Amino acid sequence: MISDYAAVNGVSLYFERRGSGPAMLFIPGGGVDASHFAQVAELLADEFTIVTYDRRGYFRSRRPEDGTTIAEQADDVAGLLEALDLAPAIVWGGSLGGVILLDLISRRADLVATAIVHEPPLFSVLPQGEAMAAEITRQARSGDARKAMEEHASQALRDVFSRLTPGHRERLIANGEPFFGLDVPALTAYQLDAAALARTSVPVAVVAGAEGPLRGTSQWVADQVGTHVHDLAGGHMPYAVEPQATAQLLRRLSAGSQPSRQLR
Repeated sequence: MISDYAAVNGVSLYFERRGSGPAMLFIPGGGVDASHFAQVAELLADEFTIVTYDRRGYFRSRRPEDGTTIAEQADDVAGLLEALDLAPAIVWGGSLGGVILLDLISRRADLVATAIVHEPPLFSVLPQGEAMAAEITRQARSGDARKAMEEHASQALRDVFSRLTPGHRERLIANGEPFFGLDVPALTAYQLDAAALARTSVPVAVVAGAEGPLRGTSQWVADQVGTHVHDLAGGHMPYAVEPQATAQLLRRLSAGSQPSRQLR
């Protein structure tokens, strides 16, 4: 595993690179950083060049002076793919990372060979979305980021929160400040261009757990791009609690992906 920093879109992003073969990049969701993908990255490194990273403001990546937006985060992904010469890559985006990925493929289809989208929190397409956005905004205003993150994670992840390793739980809670300070305002302000998504030329695979409110957003995305939802155990963080099942599904979903070149 090689770790380094890339100067991307006005910020320095920490990344880790493993393996060889077609490039696969993981976009972290809210509260998540590169450390949460270590197990699934190791499992896939025999077949793929796996890149994981810390989004701006998270863990080892520099905090921006101002806030951020979903579009800016998508531009970070574009810049990282270009800086590391990975494009076109297979890209996983889960939770908020899925929203970032949807924005990316709506504007920069040339960078993505296959988009794998898992449970994106698109509040505007859910009947209960307004209430969910209000609750997460309330938590963001509580003034105690660690306490609020633990509350949010236990609600959003349910039993998955207790299944995380102690190290992964601590990293998630420690990431509460950038989650509530950067991500929540960006997410609640974001409006996805559904027409642009429907026009994307990128093959999109949509993944979700068997139940939970964000199954509905996964189904909505699948409907926009004319596909179906693939089931995956492990709730909202399958890569962390079901890395074997996640790696197996990613191999299957990537089998039809034909990036223009392979990295050695």
